[in-house]
Amino acid sequence: MSVYQEENFFCFVPELPTDIYVNCSWGQFSTEPASKFKNDKLSAKEGGALKGDKASFALVLVEEKYLKFPQDKEPSKRSHVWAIPVGGELKAQFNEKASELLNFVIKGISAEQLAKVLTEIQKTAFNTWLAQGAKGNFEEQQTALMADAFHSVIFDVEFVFRESNGNKYYFLDWKTRLPKTPQEKAAVKIAKRLHEDNITGFSHPRLEENQMKALGGLPTQKALEGE
Repeated sequence: MSVYQEENFFCFVPELPTDIYVNCSWGQFSTEPASKFKNDKLSAKEGGALKGDKASFALVLVEEKYLKFPQDKEPSKRSHVWAIPVGGELKAQFNEKASELLNFVIKGISAEQLAKVLTEIQKTAFNTWLAQGAKGNFEEQQTALMADAFHSVIFDVEFVFRESNGNKYYFLDWKTRLPKTPQEKAAVKIAKRLHEDNITGFSHPRLEENQMKALGGLPTQKALEGE
C-alpha cells in the first residue's frame, strides 16, 4: 500500500485493487458482486454493499480490456476505469480529507457515454494545441495534452433508468466540471501523479488473467465474479 498527499488531502492506494461493481440492473454502485447476494438487491442493501446511484470522481486512467464473465456468452470489450471518489457514498466511507484509488468495469451505453466525454476532452486538447500556435505534430503531443485536460476536471456520474423494447435497465451518465473544493482540486493533482507514476497501467491480476483467457491465452484458475 501507499499514500499520496496533496496539500491536506490524502489518497490511499491499496496493494490489492479495490473493486467496485457497476450494477445496471439495480442502478447502484456495489462493493460486492450481485452473485454474492444471489442477485437480490434487498439482501445487498441489508449487507451494506450498495453505495448509491451517484458519485463524483477524479479519474486516473481508462483502459480498454476484452473480458468474459460467467454471464457472458462471448468476450466483449469493456472500459476499465481507475478513479478517486470525491463525492457520493463511495467517498463517504472515508474522512473528509481522504479517499482511495478504486476501479470498476463498464460496457455498453455506460462505456459509450464515457467515450463521448473523453472525445470532448480530446477536442479540448486539440484546441489547446491550436491556441499554443499549432507547433509541432499534434499526434505526438496529444498524450500530454490529453493528460492535462483529463486531469483538470471532475467526472460526475449518475445511474439513469431506461426502458427499451420491453427491457428495463440503468446506465451510467457522465458529465465533467471544474473542481470546486480544495479536496477536489487536490484529488485531480493526485490523479495526475498516479497516472504519471503508473504510465503503463495498474496491476489487476484477476482481470489480466480473465483477459488472457478471453483472448485465447493461458487458462484461468479463477475468473472475476460478476461485473
